[in-house]
Amino acid sequence: MARHPSVPPEYAAYIPPGGLGAQVRTSAALAVELYEKRQTADYDPGVLLHTVDATLAIANARSALRQWGAAPGDAKRLFILLLLFPPRSRAQPTAPPSTRHA
Repeated sequence: MARHPSVPPEYAAYIPPGGLGAQVRTSAALAVELYEKRQTADYDPGVLLHTVDATLAIANARSALRQWGAAPGDAKRLFILLLLFPPRSRAQPTAPPSTRHA
């Protein structure tokens, strides 16, 4: 299962000290793993898949849904909000382009 060793710095200010919880972390990791396997299955002509691979993927998908369902509502809301609206850079804003026409 893919795991991120720590929260990226641009997200750290938004994550509570205890993190988002094991359920959100596990469901997100399983979702990434399933996505990567789907990409491989769709686009790697050299990959050979068997029934057991599909059965394992289905079990992982069900596990991800169970973990997501067991996660606290606040953690799920925060995760979705950060997924949809990533933090902006704290860099100085640039000046808008000139509106004068030549």
